[in-house]
Amino acid sequence: MRKFFILVLLAASSSYASAATLNPIQLLSPTGSSSGQVIASTGPTTPPTWTTVNLATLGGLSTATAASTYATIAQATTALAATGGSVNGVTVGLTTPLAGKFTTLNATSNARLMYSKSSAQSLTGTAAAITGWTSTFDANSNFNASTGTFTAPSTGYYLVSGQIAIVLSSPPVGSQTQATVMANGVSVATALHIAASTAELESVLPFCVAVSLTAGQTVQIFGYSSTTFSTATSALLNFLSIVQLP
Repeated sequence: MRKFFILVLLAASSSYASAATLNPIQLLSPTGSSSGQVIASTGPTTPPTWTTVNLATLGGLSTATAASTYATIAQATTALAATGGSVNGVTVGLTTPLAGKFTTLNATSNARLMYSKSSAQSLTGTAAAITGWTSTFDANSNFNASTGTFTAPSTGYYLVSGQIAIVLSSPPVGSQTQATVMANGVSVATALHIAASTAELESVLPFCVAVSLTAGQTVQIFGYSSTTFSTATSALLNFLSIVQLP
């Protein structure tokens, strides 16, 4: 009886081991294979084999389906190349490129100048054009130094910047000095100084403004002082720059 139970236990153990152990993977010999072939499964019950990858085996597509798909892609590509279209929001194709948009930039014809003033000019209770300038450079001679008048050579925008300095001598508290940019006779920007003490020695009036001018219109810098004073005699303190913007 004891031998019988031992035989039963051995049979059960052998059955369990057989169910839990997988058959060893068959090793393939390269004999008979071709360069570029790969190992492919032939199913759960038969050994793998050497095979060649082609359209019929990619992505589960049949040869006919794959050929049809690639033909459709080729037709779409040809159509885009001929007529243009959009792929993921990006326009592609077009044998004739779309016309670009260009802006003509002025180059050497642009007005650009720098002037300074080193002579004293008396300013009273009436605004007056600042005159008597000396050229640092003037690319196209658009500025009349004696009258302080700039004439726009063409319609466009011009950057006008500079500074006027006025020497003060015991200025009354509250007295005013000004430097004003006049575009074709119209005030477009004013630098203002109000004396806070009779001990002040100088009023420095910087300005910078872009103005729109048509060809032939003018720009001048006007000075004003509520008490009679004169501009400083330093070219570093009195200067004017005008640049035509592209």
